[in-house]
Amino acid sequence: MQSLEALYLAEDRKLAVPQKNVSTDHVRKCLGKLPVSQMSLDELTTLLTDLGFVARNEGIASLAPLIDEIDYPLLRRSLQLLVDSGDL
Repeated sequence: MQSLEALYLAEDRKLAVPQKNVSTDHVRKCLGKLPVSQMSLDELTTLLTDLGFVARNEGIASLAPLIDEIDYPLLRRSLQLLVDSGDL
C-alpha cells in the first residue's frame, strides 16, 4: 500500500506512480462492508486514496453518489463541498 505522502511526492516530482483502477462501485462496496466511523487508520487511508483515484480518473462529480453512504459527518460534508465546487 502506498502512503498518501508518496502520492503527493510523486505528483510534485512527476515520478511514475502506478495508477489504481478504482471505480465508484468498488468504493461503494468498501463503504458497505465497514462504516467510515469504524475504520482503522490504514483502512481510512486506503479509502481516501481510493476516493482520490476515482476523482482523478472519473472526475470529482463521480463522488456525488457516495456522499450519502458516508456516516462520518466531517468527511461527508467535505466531499459535498468538493463536489459542489465542480471539477478543478
